[in-house]
Amino acid sequence: MVLRFLSILVAGIALGFIIIANSDALFYAWTNSRFFPSPNRYGDLYNLTNLRTFKERDYATQSVLTPLDFPRHKRQADVHLYLFGDSFIDRIPLESYCAGQTEFERVGVSSREITLNPNQVNILIIENVERGIADRFSNYDYFNTYIENAGYYTATTRKRFKNNPSVNLGIWGDFGGHAVEERLQLLLGNYGPFLLLKEFKAWVNLWLLNKVDGNNVLSSDKKYLFYQNEASRTVGYTSSFYPIPDTVVTQFVNNMDKVYRHYRQMGFDEVYFAIIPNKATILAPNEGYNRLIPRIMKESAGRFQMIDMYSKLKNTIDYYHVGDGHWNKKGMLMWVNEVNNLTRKVSRKALPPVAGTDQRLQTNDTTALRVTTFRK
Repeated sequence: MVLRFLSILVAGIALGFIIIANSDALFYAWTNSRFFPSPNRYGDLYNLTNLRTFKERDYATQSVLTPLDFPRHKRQADVHLYLFGDSFIDRIPLESYCAGQTEFERVGVSSREITLNPNQVNILIIENVERGIADRFSNYDYFNTYIENAGYYTATTRKRFKNNPSVNLGIWGDFGGHAVEERLQLLLGNYGPFLLLKEFKAWVNLWLLNKVDGNNVLSSDKKYLFYQNEASRTVGYTSSFYPIPDTVVTQFVNNMDKVYRHYRQMGFDEVYFAIIPNKATILAPNEGYNRLIPRIMKESAGRFQMIDMYSKLKNTIDYYHVGDGHWNKKGMLMWVNEVNNLTRKVSRKALPPVAGTDQRLQTNDTTALRVTTFRK
């Protein structure tokens, strides 16, 4: 009787998961419920590889800033800070910055119309992780990413972005489709007993076959785990270890300069670029770093300004997650402090007035214009 009951129970649970995996609505409801543990709760690299060595048990607390972490600062009321960046800064609370007002838009995800206040110092920081430079500032993508689909645009530079229509598959979606197998693996493999089996499989693959699941990459000393696109020697310019010709670096800088001029013409008082180093750049510097960031900084000198996170991070070992490709709380705080230092520097209160000039428009860029359409 007990065995029959257990058989029926297991069959019922299995059927339930199959039904959930075949329904878009049920799948997303379940994976966003409290009954489903986050697959990235130990870090996304652990989730991709299941290598127990890189299981970061305190990932949740080390991946966010709380008010207790915020640096003490005096708010610079005359500075309006605009951030346009990626997943390295999208979790950082805007209250941690010391600008009077701070905005954030995610590259390739969100954008909106703004009206720049001529009575404030309007600063734009364009942040990218190093592995994103090759894609976002190539000749093919920079215009689409930063100008046509700009994170910020004014009434006079209205963007031409058109949202792709979403496809509504109804409650059952693509029943029995190719995604069902992947969904079942996610649903079942994310619970404790199944994770142990996945960790054992990952251990066998590594120590017997010298293979890392998910095509990710271990450092040569096996101390650090990296994404494939940042550490493989064959994937192309996203990797810290793939050779990049000087002509390609020049292309990146030229396109960054075009983006800089676009936003200066829009009316921003200053535009800064910030490149967050790949995790592999910082933790495996002796494995053949192509020095992309220092080369970009050298070639861009005198054309546009950059926030130098590379120099701050290059001698550190604990500013990135163990089980994830992003920086941890310490890295976030370093970023916030750098941005806040810059904010204090550009504040009018920190700048001596220059007779007969507008201090905010001191620039070598003769194409810079000012937006004067501020609505009170």
